[in-house]
Amino acid sequence: MFRNQNPYSVSRSMYFANGIREIIGEKLKGMGCKKIYVVCDKGIEKVGILKKVVDIINAAGIEAVIYNGVIADPPIHIVDEAAEIGKEAGVDGIVALGGGSPIDTAKAVRVLLSNEGPLKVERYIFENAQQARPEMPLIIVPTTAGTGSEATEGAMISHIDENGGHWKKILECVSNREKDMSVIDPELTVGTPKEISMGCAFDVLTHAMESSMSIVTSPLIQANSMTAIRLFFKSCKNIYHDINDLQARNDMSLACTLAGISINRGYVNCGHAFGHALGSVFGVHHGIACGVFAPAVIEFYAEAIPDAVSSIAEIFGIVPEKGEEINSLSERFARSLHAFSTDVGVDLRKIVKNKEECFKIIPQVMADYSWRLGLKELDEQKCKWIIERTYEY
Repeated sequence: MFRNQNPYSVSRSMYFANGIREIIGEKLKGMGCKKIYVVCDKGIEKVGILKKVVDIINAAGIEAVIYNGVIADPPIHIVDEAAEIGKEAGVDGIVALGGGSPIDTAKAVRVLLSNEGPLKVERYIFENAQQARPEMPLIIVPTTAGTGSEATEGAMISHIDENGGHWKKILECVSNREKDMSVIDPELTVGTPKEISMGCAFDVLTHAMESSMSIVTSPLIQANSMTAIRLFFKSCKNIYHDINDLQARNDMSLACTLAGISINRGYVNCGHAFGHALGSVFGVHHGIACGVFAPAVIEFYAEAIPDAVSSIAEIFGIVPEKGEEINSLSERFARSLHAFSTDVGVDLRKIVKNKEECFKIIPQVMADYSWRLGLKELDEQKCKWIIERTYEY
């Protein structure tokens, strides 16, 4: 066990505290920036967060150019459009402001603006073109606690095929520790609507769980993941009942970043293959799409990595009975986790009415690379088992 582990590492400098966003201007100024490209979506502008951050940038004597055209699960054409606008404006740095979609878009734009050649992100996704070491500063400012993209090197970009299907592709972005940083201010997540908050929360949970059960996990990654899971368990229902609970937002933001560090080197597994497919076929929030399958995924991997499953179950208060085998323990935990999830609205039955309808996602599950990073092989029958199990709890 652990012979294939990835080394534990952090992709960029990170700052974390309530109000820490105030350092953004001075950090950009210290890197010599004169014109910053703020990449966000219209929702961030609507709720006033964009103005708060732009005011900080302007106060440092730096001009801000705004791109607010990011959409969920950003497709290739959005990245290319944003890069063209940034190049025409002559920006010399980027601030990614928002959830995973703006952050991933900004990472991809930085790739295009840091390399020679046409501003087409497709060449880096499909051709594995060599990336130059990026010299353009990038500051990531998350406004949700879910994706952990502030801690990862990759960007998830959607390729829309000729039939209109969304296929998520990972763009591996070269990091530059001297020019990359994340400024994580939990205050910016306060007030996020309940449904979005729960989607983000279960993204955190599944990142932490899956990275602790991957083929490249390690004791360091697992320790980090378990801390994230404890913080999730402590804060999730508090946020569900009060979206303005600042302490719970602090805990979830910290859990999110820790889980992001974990997936940066520990990766995910079949839970995300199912999540990507469900989101693509039925248009559901990514975190919800992953979260609904988490109980069955725990059962699926239990025999392959019993110690990690036992540790996760214990955080939720499920401990072994005398002489109990891991399969029995994992089933009890899976049912408990399913009940926890449905209490906060995370329920597959609300998305797809029956298992037969849900079987439509199986081809996309099998086509997704994520499951190959798990400790068990996946095939069509095992996919059906995971879906059927999810409907049985």
